[in-house]
Amino acid sequence: MPTELCPDELARLFVNAAFSRSYFGTIKAMEELLTRGPAGRGRQPALRELQQQFASLAPDAQSVVRRAVEQAAELAGFSIITMLDNLAGGAYSEGCVGKLKLLFVPDDASKCRVQGTAHHVGVQINTGDKGFLHDMFLERLPRA
Repeated sequence: MPTELCPDELARLFVNAAFSRSYFGTIKAMEELLTRGPAGRGRQPALRELQQQFASLAPDAQSVVRRAVEQAAELAGFSIITMLDNLAGGAYSEGCVGKLKLLFVPDDASKCRVQGTAHHVGVQINTGDKGFLHDMFLERLPRA
């Protein structure tokens, strides 16, 4: 029996995945960059300098930088999600205005099905009918 998901559940699953990757992923990557330096053999001098500058800061100044990184990660993720909610104006190129449709189409309908649709049909999860994706994104933010 395939797992049945409703469009609202799919929207929340998408936001959770996007949040984890954009917010927590960015913070983790920046923390590693700032504390360990850039990864790989072709280390960019500018990134190495960033790491060295961070290391030279007092602990309270490092804390401020970490909070700024968290804020930047939040704003970046939120900006993309508001675009997917079609709240960013809809102009993606001069003369090209429209709406974005975020569809979920199951790869294997024998394992996953969307309630209320034929097994091979995708469902739009950014309709705004039951709330916007950006509201779900904001719900995930850690509160200070």
